[in-house]
Amino acid sequence: MSINAKFSGYLYTYRISNQMTQKKMSELCGVSLRHYQDLEIGRALPNLTNAVHIAAQLNISLDSLKSEVSR
Repeated sequence: MSINAKFSGYLYTYRISNQMTQKKMSELCGVSLRHYQDLEIGRALPNLTNAVHIAAQLNISLDSLKSEVSR
């Protein structure tokens, strides 16, 4: 499974388990709705700045985020 697919699955699972809309997640992560949708379906990967915002929103470290998608 590609990193894009793992990362997108992780974002989707987190968002659904926390009962958030894509719009709400995009706002919390500091990206546009369209970019968040691209992240969630695996069409894009975040740059470092976005990864930091996303990890902060998920309340995990960048190392943990990396570990989750590298398995």
